[in-house]
Amino acid sequence: MYFPRMLDKVRLHARNELSEDYQANLGKRTAADGACTNFLRVNYAELRDRVLAGGSDEEILEWCYEKGRVAVGAPGGGALPRPASRL
Repeated sequence: MYFPRMLDKVRLHARNELSEDYQANLGKRTAADGACTNFLRVNYAELRDRVLAGGSDEEILEWCYEKGRVAVGAPGGGALPRPASRL
């Protein structure tokens, strides 16, 4: 699962402990961080701020569910919302 890894990178970066190899793609829409935040429908900058405010990975995931969308199988989750029509 990628989500906990992404949160760890945010925390490491805040402490200046994230390897330079990972910094170039941190939060980028075209990288794994972007794919994850896009799936959850949350803004990376807002997620970063929430992570830095503190809390467990589970609490932050709940925050994502409140702000974005709930994944199928998650507590309180059902089907994913349908994409908007492209007419």
